[in-house]
Amino acid sequence: MKKVYSAALAAWLISPSFLYAAETDPVQVEGQLNLGVRSVNGGEDSAYFHEFKDESDGTFGSLLLDAYKKNYYLGAEAENFGLTDQYYSLHAGDYRNFSFKGFYNEIPHNISFDALTPFTGIGTKSLNLPVQPAPTNTGLWQQFDYDFTRKQYGGEMKINLNSPFYIKVGAKREERDGVKPLGAGYFTPGAVEMPEPIDYKTDDLTVEGGYLSKDLVASVSGYLSSFNNKNLYLAWEDPFATAFPADFPTLSTLPPNNDYGKVVGEATWKALPMSSVLAVRGSYSHLENDFTYSDVGLSNFTTAVLGANGFDFTTPTFDGSIIYYNGSATLTSRPMRSVDTRLYYNYLDKANDSTVITTIEPSGDVATNSDTLFGYRKN
Repeated sequence: MKKVYSAALAAWLISPSFLYAAETDPVQVEGQLNLGVRSVNGGEDSAYFHEFKDESDGTFGSLLLDAYKKNYYLGAEAENFGLTDQYYSLHAGDYRNFSFKGFYNEIPHNISFDALTPFTGIGTKSLNLPVQPAPTNTGLWQQFDYDFTRKQYGGEMKINLNSPFYIKVGAKREERDGVKPLGAGYFTPGAVEMPEPIDYKTDDLTVEGGYLSKDLVASVSGYLSSFNNKNLYLAWEDPFATAFPADFPTLSTLPPNNDYGKVVGEATWKALPMSSVLAVRGSYSHLENDFTYSDVGLSNFTTAVLGANGFDFTTPTFDGSIIYYNGSATLTSRPMRSVDTRLYYNYLDKANDSTVITTIEPSGDVATNSDTLFGYRKN
């Protein structure tokens, strides 16, 4: 890489008060800056051409910068400044005691430009029709783009204080915003495709502590993740219907809010007899969510209608709960020069403790999902 020295940094390095320090403890700066201008002709109207990148007309560039002084370092990286596929990162630390990393990443996903729909309310959880049935003249339809943007940002810090023990903490958020297609079924005389709103947020937190030495590596880590969807359902009207109750639309459920947690403990012992290495690992994870009928758009009127048709709503809240227990142990050895052995044991237990839903059908038959709450154990 070419060395890049700014005037201010150069002046600081050659100042009299730092001449002696510069001889014994120099600062080294290395970097690269790229700038460009582009003009795109022929692909600007193609969503596939721009599917995961921003190829619009204008300027673009990238930056790579690293600075070192004794045991300390500082680095920065940037790509596509100000565009929708931009990326930035910063890392710094002391090679013996601590390190820090931070980043921001933005990625577009262009699915289709200039799509048409008879619905209004695009980007919301309620799609409406001005008239029913929907007009067949597409010149009266709404024009929009199927696309969404994913933004990720976060950081991580590791501290070991020049010892075999260390602790690492990291946090990250991901946001998705836009519209994507939702296939919602077939109605005579045609199929229906809905613009599904995307407004997701996922927050992640990681904590890890451990011990690193020549013969032993051990760690305990914890991970928490929370997913939030602003729109838990999409309400829409059948575009082929000649009449439809305004307070009883068709509902499509969307990804539910959920929380996930995991704890992992693992260790590896080396320098055992017969050149053996023993590795053990155990983990516990729990995925859970809960929602009521009103959360997914079922109003009192809707539940009353369904109840009058024989459906039982005695369980208005669903609690989802899936738990995984995982364990493993592996012993690899070399009793002779030409012989390698491996002994191992793996254990997995999936428990599904979600709510059992009982439905009384119009015929009087009782149906339950207790048999479909899938769980298993594997050795």
